[in-house]
Amino acid sequence: GFLETIGVAAGTGARMHMFHINSVAIKRINAVLPLVKVAQDKGIRITTEAYPWGAGSTFIGAPFLQPDKLAQIDMDPSKIMYVKTGERPATNERLNQLRATDPGGLAVVHYLDEQNPEEMKFIDAAILYKDTIIASDAVPYQINSKPYTKEELPIPPEAYAHPRSAATYSTVLARYVHDQKSMTLIDAFRRGSLLPANLVATSSTDAKFKGRIQAGMDADIIVFDLEKVKPKATYLDPRQPAQGMDFVMVNGQFIIKDGVLLKDSRPGKPIRSTLEKKINSAS
Repeated sequence: GFLETIGVAAGTGARMHMFHINSVAIKRINAVLPLVKVAQDKGIRITTEAYPWGAGSTFIGAPFLQPDKLAQIDMDPSKIMYVKTGERPATNERLNQLRATDPGGLAVVHYLDEQNPEEMKFIDAAILYKDTIIASDAVPYQINSKPYTKEELPIPPEAYAHPRSAATYSTVLARYVHDQKSMTLIDAFRRGSLLPANLVATSSTDAKFKGRIQAGMDADIIVFDLEKVKPKATYLDPRQPAQGMDFVMVNGQFIIKDGVLLKDSRPGKPIRSTLEKKINSAS
């Protein structure tokens, strides 16, 4: 699949973005990354992103979670958690039952064991590869397979979303910058802001104002003490907000001030594609 994508990019000149390279390549990451590097060195327009987790999240009815396909990703049903009950199906038959009765039910798919240092090496390789964009793939919280849309805190205990929704960037700062010292602070910022802004800017002029602290740019600024940054969300309790942000400013307005969330501050705006703007202006 990776070779096919690289071949299409090379043959057409199209930009290709390989998303979730950690949970797509999984244990084959050290075979995939050299392919990406060769392509990038030849000027083929390929970018990648990853999130620092050993598990992904999707609907239990997803086609790739069919029991007869799990072997392709070195998995068995017990590595899939059915969020509604916390069950990990013990057999293919039980997995098929869950898929049939609640295909839209949220599932957490444990590709890699984060408690196993040998498997953590695969996650580290994906995150630390040159110019890998840090992406959270945050999704809305759900209750009984339905989106939780109320705007209130704390989030109720029955609501669920993958912990990447609340703790991806704080995990990168705590694990790779503070603990491992395998990534510099400026590189963490670059991977989490400038690189994604530059990628999106290929199709949206709005993104050209993101990921930079300079005159004329959107004032999206965070202030923190690295010693205090701590991810709190877990697979069992993903609702806990991360700690350590003293100030967070979006479009020049505070949404966190002196460590306190300002619940009524909503200065964020959607980034519109250049094509969408042209269609809207024409209509």
